[in-house]
Formats: sequence, C-alpha cells, structure tokens
Amino acid sequence: AAIGVGQPVGALILSLAGASELARRAAADRWGVRLGLPLLLPSNVVGTFGACTRVLSPVPDAIAGFDIAASAVAAPLLASLLLVLLGLLMPAEGRDCVWVNPGLFPSLLQRAVFSSAEAHWPVCPGPPP
Repeated sequence: AAIGVGQPVGALILSLAGASELARRAAADRWGVRLGLPLLLPSNVVGTFGACTRVLSPVPDAIAGFDIAASAVAAPLLASLLLVLLGLLMPAEGRDCVWVNPGLFPSLLQRAVFSSAEAHWPVCPGPPP
C-alpha cells in the first residue's frame, strides 16, 4: 500500500524539480546564457533538494542573474500551489473521513485546508490506520 502512494508522490516531487529546471533554462535562453546539464541532489527525507546547474557562459548583468534565479524559484512555487489546490478539490475516495496533519501547514494555510475539508468531508480525529 505504501508503494502505491509513494510513486505518485515521488513523481510530483520530481515534476517540481523539472519545473524549476525548465523555467531556469527558459530564462537563461531569453538572456543568451548557456547552461550545463542539471545535477540532481537526492535526499532520503524529501526525495530531492533540487538541482545544481552549471553556468557555461557569462551572465550579462545582475538583472539577468536575478531573472534566471527567480524563475527557478517561482515555477515550482506556482506548481506546488496548483498541486495543493488540486489535492483539496479531489474527492477522498474509499474513505469515510479525511485526516489533515496540522503540523504540515502554516496557520493561514491550515485554516484554509481545515475549512475546505470540513465543508466537503467529515474530518477524522486522527491519522488513518
């Protein structure tokens, strides 16, 4: 059962790293900067720490450097927010209630998640067995 859950989560984590690299490459191409291949930094805890990409040509100015770095951060942030929203909209199939781990969310997001969960499904008092 854990393997069935782990594979989609792993694919989502790698898709966020991929979104970061695609955005970095798009911004670098826009500024005419050549990049090397990304080196994935694995982690046992979270799957990946992201990737390091070597810059092969000089960055024209500070604005170009900022654009390249900011795009590599903004793309996975927007993609992860989209995935959270999709997760909140998906029905809890095969369960009578939904359990939301309160330690995973900051207080503002926690209120949104709990209100969404309570509006659509009964909230479980504890984690599923």
